[in-house]
Amino acid sequence: MLDKFILYLAITKILRLFGLVTKIHVKKALVNFFYWLLMRSAASHYGESLVSVKVPSNSISSLY
Repeated sequence: MLDKFILYLAITKILRLFGLVTKIHVKKALVNFFYWLLMRSAASHYGESLVSVKVPSNSISSLY
């Protein structure tokens, strides 16, 4: 009986962890979708004037 209870506890912990990980992935996917949608609408509104600029990682050090 104790083995079944321990197994039940382990399975519920695993399912809770899986549920948490799944929620995180769903939230991340939603954020990525809305970011993509925002960028698409901005590109259609601003056209070619919306240009992505690459900034070197050491460019902030010159500000300090």
